[in-house]
Amino acid sequence: MYSWGKYNRYFAVLFIMFLFVIMSAPAFAAGTPVAKLSAFSGALLIKSQGEWGVEPVEGLPLYSDDKIVTRVGLATITFDDGAVMELKNNSNLLIYKQEKEEGLLRKTRVVQRRLRLMVGKMLFKTGTSNTQNILETPTMVCGLRGTAGTISIAEDGTVYLQFTEGSVSYVNGEFVPGVAGDVPEALANLNPVQRAAFVAAAAADQAKNAAALAAQAAGTPEEQQAQAQAAYNAARAAELAAEEVIKQGQIMLADNPDPEVIEQVNAAIAQANAAVTAAQETQQQAIDKGAVQEAPGTYQLPAVPESMSGPGFDVPVTPDVPITDTEPASPV
Repeated sequence: MYSWGKYNRYFAVLFIMFLFVIMSAPAFAAGTPVAKLSAFSGALLIKSQGEWGVEPVEGLPLYSDDKIVTRVGLATITFDDGAVMELKNNSNLLIYKQEKEEGLLRKTRVVQRRLRLMVGKMLFKTGTSNTQNILETPTMVCGLRGTAGTISIAEDGTVYLQFTEGSVSYVNGEFVPGVAGDVPEALANLNPVQRAAFVAAAAADQAKNAAALAAQAAGTPEEQQAQAQAAYNAARAAELAAEEVIKQGQIMLADNPDPEVIEQVNAAIAQANAAVTAAQETQQQAIDKGAVQEAPGTYQLPAVPESMSGPGFDVPVTPDVPITDTEPASPV
């Protein structure tokens, strides 16, 4: 017969694995990387396969539904077909890949790479495959055609898009030709999606610390309480990861005009709400066994070198210029 501590340890692991599965929308083949973190500098937060707190390392595989959040840092993401995305300071990006069928009479299977920029600025260059590249923001969705350029979101939420080659294949919503100015860090940190990511990452760190303490307590009188605390913190981290998905979805639902995005977001929110309920039930079970409720901690920024060189980006992109000096790249 299992002691409660051993049972709870296995239950917590299974619960988190289950959560990661249900939080993944019906996208690309589960467990198949779609890109890699090819370069980075400064402070990044990464959610990979549903788990926040993943350590950024060069070459880290990235999967559909992964998220990269920069603070004082830069990140370069490279896809298997040569597509490259460079995320600037104070940015929040979700990468999503899916296969779907198009056409009324003759169905054709297509692969879509959807890049959802919630905050910040991203340089982009599409790859050599037939993958459809789609940019999403809270207020605009557009398809790209053989394109390189910059997408950025201003302080007031206005989307700016500047091409250095190619153009859009379609647009749902509006954008301003050009490049937005940088949003101050203090203001970017107040963005609800950024804040939700910070809280989720802090909770993930707490869960790791609690698990380490539980391992140290094995075979001692404190083992059961330590196991209960580890289970509570793991479930709390899972709840806050789901709440980050909900917060992002709520912002997308408020102003996004694209029906396909709305459908996907509604499905993600429904899954996240179910995950919140399951996580709360697990927390209560842990509390009943001796766990103490804890508020999520504060995410601490890693030290940033005084001289911070950014990752390389081999796509010619026009330097940021005042919006009034920028001419539209294509009539949209």
